[in-house]
Formats: sequence, structure tokens, C-alpha cells
Amino acid sequence: MFRKIKKLLQLYKNSCYTGKAKERIGGLMVYRALDVARYVINYANDNNMIMSNLKLQKVLYFIQLEYLLQGKNEPCFSDDIAAWEFGPVVPSVYFEFKKYGALPIPKILYMYDDSKGLWNLSKREYCSSIKDEDRKIIEDVVNVCNKYSASHLVEVTHRQMPWKKAYANKGNNIISVECIKDYINSLKG
Repeated sequence: MFRKIKKLLQLYKNSCYTGKAKERIGGLMVYRALDVARYVINYANDNNMIMSNLKLQKVLYFIQLEYLLQGKNEPCFSDDIAAWEFGPVVPSVYFEFKKYGALPIPKILYMYDDSKGLWNLSKREYCSSIKDEDRKIIEDVVNVCNKYSASHLVEVTHRQMPWKKAYANKGNNIISVECIKDYINSLKG
């Protein structure tokens, strides 16, 4: 029970605060999903698109898929994607934006900076840390996904092998980067 609480607290901390733009995961430099999510939300708001939490979760999955499809050696973001009932979900992002329910998530104007430690936590104006070359990939995915409802995107993800495989495995429902790569390779073959 204690480990579960500790993990939930870590997810909350990861979702609320910001540090570096990219972090090193196993020798690779990747974004945190919350940084990508914030960029998606603001891009959607700036372009008169509606981004609910449900739709955001599917968009993040498709961003990860597209990033790997383009032959990148690393994923776009480091956070796990879980297979939940309504499709792929990044738990750290879900918990940050669940307060909006099915409503559109408003533009992100500020965020909390814990780069000087939690005792020196400060609220600062939001500034994207996404590189230009990555923005193009993200924006392309958002533009395509915007043409479809969140429920349609759920249906699409339910037909794909990464979600099916992870959802069937109730003990470990993580959609791994390797599973996404295997799916991509199956499409090429």
C-alpha cells in the first residue's frame, strides 16, 4: 500500500512541477509527457481547437507513435503510457488535467518551477521547452487528430495492437515503447 501511495505522490509531483526541458532516460534525452501535453493544449487553444483530457491522452499516444514512426531512436517523452478502458493514457498527465472532466482544457498560462527545490517552489509564466523540429511533429499529429472526436480516437486505439496487447495483460498494462516499435515494424512488413 505504501508503495502505491509513494508512486501516486511521485506522479503528482511529476505532473505539477517543471524542471529541465528534457531528461536523460537510459542514456537518451527525452521530454516529459507533461511538457508535451502543455504544448499540445496551448497549440490547440491558439488554433481554436478543443482539447479535452480524453482527447489529449489519445493525442499523446499518437505523438509517441508518430515520433517512433519517423525513425527517431528515442521516444518523444519518458512517461509510461498505460492501457486503460478508454484507450491509452499517460497517468501523470491524466491526473494533472482530470479536474476539467470532459470540458476543454484552457490555455496554460503558468506553471510551478521546482528547479531550486520544493522549499523554493515558484510560480512562473508558462514557456514551452519543445524544440522547433519536435513542434512540427507534434503540431501535425494535433492537426490530424483534431478532425476526429475523442470517442473516434478511442475506437482507433482500441483496434491497434499496442493497446490490445497491454490491456489484455491486466497485471502490467503499460504500452511499452518496444511494443509500439513492434507495431510499427508489423505495418512495414
